[in-house]
Amino acid sequence: MVSTRATTELRVRAFGVLTPTGCGPRLTVSIDTVQLHRTPDGRVTRSRRLGPMDHDDESSRLCGLVLREAGGLGDEVRNVVAEVHEREYRRPTATVVARVDTIAGPVLVGAAGGPDVALPRPALPVRLSAEPAGWRGLPVVLQPAVAAVIVAAAATALTTPTGRETARRRAGNRLLPDLTLVDKPASWGVDDRGHDANSLTLLDKGVLRPPGEMIAGIPRGRAMWHHDMRAFVTEPVRRLEVQTVELPPRDAIELVWCIEDSRPRMEDGELRLRCLARDPEGKWFSTVLRGKPLLLLRHVRGGHGPARCVFGDSEVTTPALVFGPTADLEESGRGSLAVL
Repeated sequence: MVSTRATTELRVRAFGVLTPTGCGPRLTVSIDTVQLHRTPDGRVTRSRRLGPMDHDDESSRLCGLVLREAGGLGDEVRNVVAEVHEREYRRPTATVVARVDTIAGPVLVGAAGGPDVALPRPALPVRLSAEPAGWRGLPVVLQPAVAAVIVAAAATALTTPTGRETARRRAGNRLLPDLTLVDKPASWGVDDRGHDANSLTLLDKGVLRPPGEMIAGIPRGRAMWHHDMRAFVTEPVRRLEVQTVELPPRDAIELVWCIEDSRPRMEDGELRLRCLARDPEGKWFSTVLRGKPLLLLRHVRGGHGPARCVFGDSEVTTPALVFGPTADLEESGRGSLAVL
């Protein structure tokens, strides 16, 4: 039965930063609590910011736990940023990103999940070596931290005005190999306009799907009320999920991390990623990957290993993605991978 009563909802955001110092870690957490007023059909009409409340201590505690867990990754951690979001009648969600120093520059290690989210202890190089002989003939495996950057850029390309027009014209055509890309809502049920918040498939086994409906410039089911602007905005963080065929393991060049000081750069639609690579013997070297996101994904042969949720600018759940050899990538004209 549809409710005939207006409702209110509390939305709590805890934001925290942990910074290592010579006297131990310095931790700061701030709490922002907003009360939303909804019509019977779920549309937010107004909001007000609330002062300190009893449950703020719990939000602060959860955020502090996430920060301290990530801060224990090692001496190379430069800082950690975490957010915990709480909504009434729903399980809290959390994101955490650690900036970790490496011999080639800092990398970002991020994850998203429930309030018990934890970062994996990253494998990092102690030294850099020369690239191995014959490396251009080996397959290339993009570990989730690297694959997520390309997937997020590809999703953005598909949902720009130009990308939406292309999807409208070419819906039903195969654009990529056997790869499915799904855009998921930040929360199930309804968005802040009262519209159903459902998953939207952008690519179904490589086949382009029609674009979703836009309402006043915001995808249907993705509207979020912004208290300070007193307006609806698009949900700030995209949740994406990748599915593809599983491939057996074999010797390959792994692109493990993106160097954070050269974060994804787009020039004329082309992505440039400086990556830490690892050869089959476990030796590390620096590379730079270039190409338009959708063209790079055309080089995907499948996936390897379990899917992992990676958080950066977007929340992306993906397995490692397997490319063909670098020589094939460059011969196809879809991109390039070079040693620095």
